[in-house]
Amino acid sequence: MSIDMVEAAASRIRGYVRRTPMIEVVQVRDAPTRNPLYLKLESLQVTGALKARGAMNRLLTTPAEALKRGIVTASGGNHGVAVARAGFLAGVPTTVYLPPNASWANRYSSCRSLKNMAGSSELRVTMRPASK
Repeated sequence: MSIDMVEAAASRIRGYVRRTPMIEVVQVRDAPTRNPLYLKLESLQVTGALKARGAMNRLLTTPAEALKRGIVTASGGNHGVAVARAGFLAGVPTTVYLPPNASWANRYSSCRSLKNMAGSSELRVTMRPASK
């Protein structure tokens, strides 16, 4: 991956994701490095995680003909939420498979987040039984 590819992706997703701040870590007892240390606050991203960047970039680089069939992912976490949001923004059918071994609380939380991110777009959240 080249810097040109990174810059192209950044340009593509601008307007779809937030430019999150970085803060310098200044009050730390045992600094892990002598160089300045910064934290990128991706928890402030539109989906609460950096996954929104990758999901949006992938969607924007997928041919329109392929998008007509919809998008699918398997994730009970941040990636599923990011894909649901990207599908909503693109207006394409989206399916998110939740892992069957996730706890009820995690499944409920994921479904709620997915529905909130997808708005009124076509979103299907499903669980598959574990493979034998």
